[in-house]
Amino acid sequence: MPFLRRNSKSKLPTLQDGLFKIGCQAYHILVHDNNDNQIASYRTPAAVNPSDNPFVVIIPSSNPKAAQNRDKNKKRRFSRVFDSGPSHDFEDWDSHFMLRTDPDDFGRNDEFSLVESIPQGMSYRNGSTPFPSTFSVWSSMLEEATSTIEIASSYWTLRDSDVVPQSVGMRREHKFPGSDEGEKIFKGLLEAGTDRKLTIKIAQDLPAARHPNYDTEYLASVGVAQVRSLNFRKLVGAGILHTKLWIVDRKSAYVGSANLDWRSLTQVKEMGIYIKNCSCLVNDIGKIFDVYWMLGLPNAVVPSQWPDNVTTTFNKATPLPMSINSSNISIYASTSPPKFCPNGRTSDISAVLDVISKARKFIFIAVMDYFPLTIYSQHPKYWGVIDDALKTAAIENGAEVRLLISWWDHSRESAKYFLRSLVALTGAYPGLNISAKLFVVPSTAEQSQIPYARVNHNKYMVTKNQHLSVHRTGQEITSSLQEVSVL
Repeated sequence: MPFLRRNSKSKLPTLQDGLFKIGCQAYHILVHDNNDNQIASYRTPAAVNPSDNPFVVIIPSSNPKAAQNRDKNKKRRFSRVFDSGPSHDFEDWDSHFMLRTDPDDFGRNDEFSLVESIPQGMSYRNGSTPFPSTFSVWSSMLEEATSTIEIASSYWTLRDSDVVPQSVGMRREHKFPGSDEGEKIFKGLLEAGTDRKLTIKIAQDLPAARHPNYDTEYLASVGVAQVRSLNFRKLVGAGILHTKLWIVDRKSAYVGSANLDWRSLTQVKEMGIYIKNCSCLVNDIGKIFDVYWMLGLPNAVVPSQWPDNVTTTFNKATPLPMSINSSNISIYASTSPPKFCPNGRTSDISAVLDVISKARKFIFIAVMDYFPLTIYSQHPKYWGVIDDALKTAAIENGAEVRLLISWWDHSRESAKYFLRSLVALTGAYPGLNISAKLFVVPSTAEQSQIPYARVNHNKYMVTKNQHLSVHRTGQEITSSLQEVSVL
């Protein structure tokens, strides 16, 4: 498995390099900008009218032959997106600047790696997805665990039977495509708790009708796992546990976007970071899990003073110094909402704003939704903290801003208005450059029957000097969504 080596003498790509290339590949493949402040998406080339829309979503091919044809022509530069498209010079997404790193460039048996879930049927150039899959990393963590497994997740649907078909009354004669990987993870947890007698702790959001969490109910009923549920309505008035976190033996950890859901392994595009054999950092991340564990007790309340065992000295002001790939770096874990931050812990919103304010070259953001609003409250309220920070970075600091937003059946059309409000600033004066593009994951007829799937679900931000794994961009990041980020 290709991890990034600490103190390695060879010049290997950094985590930031990998994220930069993932983002650039998706960003440049998908959309062509015609600069007239509109956004549109299409599922067929024939439907496109580029003169009317600046944002043309080009859906990645699910045809292997199409991927082969792209590979044959990788040295060309495109002048047209479609035959009917404009003649603006369009750089081939296979050019050197946008390529993902060749797998042979990575070391092995090392400690840091990006992790991806690529939806079944999405075609990429051979060798352009060198990072280990979420399934392979979770499987390795289960196999290598010797003492404890701690998992935080919003909900659990690892088994095929947990998911109901999209069409009401649809008869299922076969399992959903791709559900087998979730079943294997579930069986791995059962084996770890029964045969190997490992201690398994699970912190989850309070089960509800939409997410009954039958998986964890079963694991607890057979004595395999200890399960605690956080009631955010009682704790902070609203919100959910939105974290996706694995910790093994307090030595290795996964932090990312993938839920404990078989769809996150095979039908949804996800991204995370695998930290292996790094007890100093993982122990600090473990303190965030300890907060969840405390607040999952019956009648728990958020304390006015947190105990010393969950406080930290690693934060925005004093990050943990490390050496990775012969480069000295600093790293820390942040969390949200601020009420869940013991002494010393940086909140997610503080981390996000810090990264944005320090950017001088570029800010690339991939996120599922972009709303400067409180979209989950009964009466939406404007919340422009991140929106204003991005405008300030572009106007005052000269940073190029790119937003890669997911687009699927559950997207809200109103998101395009907020994106247009940012993009409209481009060209206001020389050097001001803000662009936004939409990512659509293609679906076959069979795949379209899988509910809440076929979407780009990853969330991250990259600047020249920093990477931040983030989640939402709305006001909920400051008040009610429980997240974990690694910088």
